[in-house]
Amino acid sequence: MSELTYQYRSAAAFFATVASEFDRSTQLKFYGLYKQISEGPIQRSPWLLMFSTDLKAKAWSACRDLTKEEAMQKYVDATEGLGLSWTKETAKDHGTMDGGLGLRPSMPKVEDTGPTTSSDRFYDAVRAGNISEVEKYLKENPDVAEHNKDGTPIHWAADANQPAMIEFLVKHGCSVVDVDDEDQTPLHVAAICDHVEAITKLLELGADLDATDADGTAARDLIEQKVLLEYYGTE
Repeated sequence: MSELTYQYRSAAAFFATVASEFDRSTQLKFYGLYKQISEGPIQRSPWLLMFSTDLKAKAWSACRDLTKEEAMQKYVDATEGLGLSWTKETAKDHGTMDGGLGLRPSMPKVEDTGPTTSSDRFYDAVRAGNISEVEKYLKENPDVAEHNKDGTPIHWAADANQPAMIEFLVKHGCSVVDVDDEDQTPLHVAAICDHVEAITKLLELGADLDATDADGTAARDLIEQKVLLEYYGTE
């Protein structure tokens, strides 16, 4: 692993622990860099994004001309520029990001070397699409799937593009129209991540294309028109 990659992974782990202390503009800046590093340029037209209300997509698009290394360097510099305890020199004193997504869908996950709770293990199983494990946890403790500020298990399944898990959870009482603390439905989450399989399954199960989040953005506005054309035969 190169020094820059290590610094980036350390910076991402650190920012995940302090992100809630910063305004939405700062969070979006880091989000855009993170998506550029992890997935490359967003596959949406910059021209169409000019008229979009999807702030996350716009933040990602703003980084589209950066190479992975340039984006990592900007992420590292921006983290150091926060003026907190993280610096390039202290990077090794902090944890590193494991490359997955964590406590909040579509946000970097911090590597945790300590013991995990049954809730942690449950959501890990949801994201991994491990239906037998999820079924086991639900039988042992049905409350583990309770709605919280990060949404429902379906939000996590949508974030991980697990259509079979989404269907399983609906059969076991979860709803495709529940929202998280930003009023985003699982369909919003799947759309932000461009997870076509999850989007299709959610629509099959009755997800509302016109439900709006706290920013007034409808899930429909986040989904590529080609997906709607394929599913409905119309825009």
